[in-house]
Amino acid sequence: MNRNSNGVHMQTYDSSLAGYFRQKLAQREAELGAVLRASDDLAGTAAEDGSGEVVDFKDMAEKQSQAVLNEAKAENAAHEFEQVLTARRRLENHGYGLCQRCGEPIDLRRLKAMPEAACCTACQAAHEQGAGS
Repeated sequence: MNRNSNGVHMQTYDSSLAGYFRQKLAQREAELGAVLRASDDLAGTAAEDGSGEVVDFKDMAEKQSQAVLNEAKAENAAHEFEQVLTARRRLENHGYGLCQRCGEPIDLRRLKAMPEAACCTACQAAHEQGAGS
């Protein structure tokens, strides 16, 4: 147990939890890999759909909207996939559970909710506020 910057006790990661987080990260990697493969399959199907049928504008707009949503979903999955791979490397290199910005321990509750988390809550909030400005 450690104290955070506000003096509040929090539970933090220790190496005895490595197996648990290794399993959680591997599971998430598999889930995201399935999303990315499905996205690739959808993109391939859409590229092959030169059936020559007459399509009305409503159908075209719906297909375009779905394609945009699928692309955004794939981009998010690819980004999270990279975060998971990076977290797995930190786990193997014994840097897991430490904030990549300030070096302080990340609250265990945050890691359990988001095993790929690279930053503590305070640093993540500061990053998001800076990006939103």
